[in-house]
This record gives sequence, structure tokens and C-alpha cells, in this order.
Amino acid sequence: MRRLTHGTERCGRGALRVTALLTLLSALLVPAAASAADFTPAPGSYTADTTTLKLTGPGTDVTGVNQGGVAVFSFDDVNIPSGANINAIGSRPFKIVASGNLTLAGDITSNGTDTSADFADGPFAGGAGGGAGGVTTGNAGAGPGGGGAQPAELDGAAGGGFGGAGARGGRSGVDGATTGVAPAGPAYGNLNGGPLQGGSGGAAGASTGGGGGGGAVALFGDFVTLTSGAVVFADGGGGAVGGGGGSGGGSGGGILVHGNTVDVSGALVARGGPGGAGGCCGDGGGGGGGRIAYQYRTLVSSGTALVAGGTSGSRATGAYTSGGASADATGAAGVVTKIQAASSNTGPATGISANGATMNGTINPHLSTTTFHFDFGTTTAYGTRAPASDAPVGSDATDHVVSQALGGLAPSTTYHYRLVATDSLGFVTTGADVGFTTPAATGGGGGGGTPPPTVLPSTVSSRWNAFRKYTKVAIFAVNDLPAAARVRIQCKTKKKKQQKKGCPYKSRSVTTTFPRSRLSVLKPFKKKRMPVGTRITITITATGYIGKEFSFTIRKAKVPKRPRKRCIPPGGKPARCA
Repeated sequence: MRRLTHGTERCGRGALRVTALLTLLSALLVPAAASAADFTPAPGSYTADTTTLKLTGPGTDVTGVNQGGVAVFSFDDVNIPSGANINAIGSRPFKIVASGNLTLAGDITSNGTDTSADFADGPFAGGAGGGAGGVTTGNAGAGPGGGGAQPAELDGAAGGGFGGAGARGGRSGVDGATTGVAPAGPAYGNLNGGPLQGGSGGAAGASTGGGGGGGAVALFGDFVTLTSGAVVFADGGGGAVGGGGGSGGGSGGGILVHGNTVDVSGALVARGGPGGAGGCCGDGGGGGGGRIAYQYRTLVSSGTALVAGGTSGSRATGAYTSGGASADATGAAGVVTKIQAASSNTGPATGISANGATMNGTINPHLSTTTFHFDFGTTTAYGTRAPASDAPVGSDATDHVVSQALGGLAPSTTYHYRLVATDSLGFVTTGADVGFTTPAATGGGGGGGTPPPTVLPSTVSSRWNAFRKYTKVAIFAVNDLPAAARVRIQCKTKKKKQQKKGCPYKSRSVTTTFPRSRLSVLKPFKKKRMPVGTRITITITATGYIGKEFSFTIRKAKVPKRPRKRCIPPGGKPARCA
């Protein structure tokens, strides 16, 4: 902006007013993405270059960081609308992180590059963090699962592997001129606990490059939503016709969706690229499918996940047909995994004496390598942990009862503790707070007596969609239930004639046979349109505990307020919690 100079007093004041106005407008026009607080791009095309660590596009210029070889772009909330497309390229995997909610209604694309034309040497790049295709005659694809090179110029090249192995190259049919079969690119990797990786390139054919491997894309957030129109692409690139054998397709890449709650109505696509047509000679093998991983505490919906292998000998940019067929019609299909975070359920203390007690709980690793410890202290700030270093639980999908003895406690003192589980997916799951009170010391210095009942650690989690005349519930669950807990759900509309359509039932009860970290009660409510004034009450009781009651009331065009919570002493009636 041109610098304003002093003139007359009137002109000087006018200039200052203009300067102030322009400064204000400049501040208002700075795009939100530039501050890296929230990322809310307008519809349009954006590029995430993981080599330079730059995310650019209309009104956007954000710098990411390199974390362990992954390009990470972090924000508070992310909302990518329909019509916005991010093309992720470069040498590193692409990871976008929201400390809050991440919503994708547009597209993220990180495909491997197709061989541009028949008889075109490479290299043809992989997507973000994916391996390039082989460059020219006799070159294997790049990456841990790079397609194997053609044994002879007239033989077809092999497809790259990742989630599934690539297809082998086809033998030449010309005068028996062949020395063998191009070996398939092997499967490798694991997105659950392993590194974030892309796919591998297909091998080059005779004077033609192989297809690039699909890239790696990770979406992290508290609540991750992909709407019905959203798509994440990490397809492998296709091969093409060569001067002899055709080139191989790149493998599909890797897509990871990680959140406390994951709701995918769109599509995740990591397919292998097609192999090049052999024409006179051997066909190129198709790329293997990629890897798609869902990691979550709650999975609302998984949408569509496509990891098919690419078809061998099917791609040509000119008028060529398949030649000597591969022994593998397609690359092998990839892998789709859905892994829940380890659950942590704090149980009641046992063996309580004036100077000691045993903390208890239950953990289910849900197939992730998991460790645990207890936080404890005289307040809910805790301050001490035991054991000092996390102890292993396992990596299966069964409930494990864990405990930790405490000594040196003070008589007549209330203590609090909670169970904390840490799994290999990166989730740290904290059980509910449980309290106990040590009895007074007896003359012999020992402890005894019966401690008062503790309050149930159970909570209710919910998510609502409010409309003008009714509300629908999307998440409804009771958490941290001990064995033999009784859960009663009541639903009552304001008007009697609305009851049948507005509530799935008047009252229903269920009793747990073992500790449950989560009990979903959503299914009967999922299709109900609950009218304004409807009240839903969840009552939780268990022997030896002070129970809880949670009440939700449906409001007009607004989601329900936080539930009213009351406590239920053994044998008593609901009342305000102490």
C-alpha cells in the first residue's frame, strides 16, 4: 500500500481514517486457514506438497511439520466443503489433524500417476509417500512392494504390492522368447501400530514406465465425519504398452481414519492400478490393493471401502490389445481393518483396611498392544500412579481383570483412583473415577469395618440432531458398567397420541453379566423422530453402589441440554447427588 504523507490537518486526519479502515479490512479478509487455527477452505483446488510441507490454494498458505517422516498439518477444527479438492503429492505421507472436529464433504486425492502414454519412459510418481513406477526397460518399481522387473524385454512387468501382492508379469508369446516370469510385488506394512505408508510402484515394461503407487492419507480428529459425497482416493497408477512387454500397475495406497468417534458415509478408495496391455508380448501385472484402517472409540458408520487389485494387461492409451496373459488376472485385494480403542473400566476397591486397599478394573485391548496403570490420590487430581511404569495387558479381544495393591494409606481418609489404558493406536482411555474411604484405625493398628457404598462410575454418551418439530439421536450409550448392573430406559412423549411414533417403547431393562465399558442403547431409537417434550430417562443400579439416573428432554429446534443427573442410594429414591 502506498504510504500516506502529511498534508493539511484535514488531509492528515482523512489519511489516518483511510489507513485505519484499510487495516481493519485487511484483518477481516485474512483467510482462517492462514492462521492455522481452523481450516475452512472455500470450494476450489488445493495442493498439499509433503516434500515442501506446504498446503496452498485459494486464500490458503499453511506450513506443516515433518513428524517422523510424515507431513503433518494441524488445526483446531477442519471443515472441507463439497467442491473443495486437496491433491496430496510429494515424498512424505499426508496427515491432517484436528484437535476438535474434522468434517470432509469434498475430496482428498493422492493417486499414483498413470503411465502417460504407450512407449513412454518414467518415472511416474507415486502419490504422497508412495513409490514411483520403474523408469524403463528392466527396472523394478520403487517401494517395499515394488513390482518385479521383466526377465526379458518381451516379457510383461509385475504390479506393485502393498495391502495385497501385485500380479506377476505375463510371458511373451513371440517365438517362445522368455526366460521366466516377473515376480509380483509383495504385500507389506500395517497401518495399525506400524508406520503410515503409501503403496509401491509397478515395474517398467520395455521402454515404458510403470504406474506409481497410491499415496498415504491420514485423517485425525476428535469427531471425524465424511459425508455421503466425500471421497478419499489413493489409487495406484496404471501401466501401459511397451516396445516389448507391458508395464505393471502401482499398488493402492494407505488411508487411515482415526478419531474418538468416526462416522463415514462417503468412500475410501485405495485400488491397485491396471497393468499395461502386452500387445505382441507379455502383459503387465495389475497392482495389489492398498490398506484402509479405521481406528476409533465409537464407529457410527464405515461407508464404502474399496481395495480391489488392478486388472492385468488391460490398459493402453492406443489401439493395442492384451498379449501373453499374466498368471494372475488381477493384483490381490488389499486389506481393510476396523480396530476399536482399548476400553478401560474402573472397578470398586477391595481389601480396604485402615492402611491399605486394592484398586481393580477391567481392560479389553481390542487387538491392540495395551498397557495400563492406575492414577490415585486423595482428590480427583490424583498425583500418584501405580505401577510407576505401565504394565502390559495383552493384544487380544477379551476382558482382562487388572489390580494394584496399595499400602501406607492413612486411616479415615477418602481416596480416589481411575484405571488408564494406553494402546498402540495412540489412544489413552481413562476409566471413571472411583472413591473409597479407609476406616479408622483400631487399637491394634489394623483396619476393618465396612466402607460406605461408592457411586457408580457409569456415564451416558449421546449425540443428537435437532429439527423444528422433532429430534433424532445418532449416538446413545451407557459407559463403565460393573457386572450385574441393571440399566432401565424409559421413553415418554408429552402427548399420549405421540407415544407409538415418538418412542420405541415405554420402558425396557437390561442386566449386565460382566463388566461393560460400553453398552449401546441406540438401535431401537435410531429411526424414531422424538417430538418436542419427550423425556428419556436412564436409570442405572447395582448391588453395593449408589446408582444414577440421567434424564434428557427434547427441545424445539435445539439438542437436549446436558442430562439432569440424580443419585439413587441403595433401597432409596432418586435425589440430588451429594
